[in-house]
Amino acid sequence: MQLHPRNHLPRSGVSLKSLSVSHPSASKIKAAYDAIMLGNIDVMEGPANIVATLQTPKGLVTLESLGI
Repeated sequence: MQLHPRNHLPRSGVSLKSLSVSHPSASKIKAAYDAIMLGNIDVMEGPANIVATLQTPKGLVTLESLGI
């Protein structure tokens, strides 16, 4: 049985192009991501932030947490 919603929703045309993270304890975050097989996410030292870049039918869109 395939109950996941994506199996029943129309395609949105949106895809994740990149995801990056910055954090004051970047090495700890990187180790945690590596442990759960997310080692391909860029993690940099700096203020807490997550940046996601999406490809949409109308072009690239960047979402940023700005530490929230």
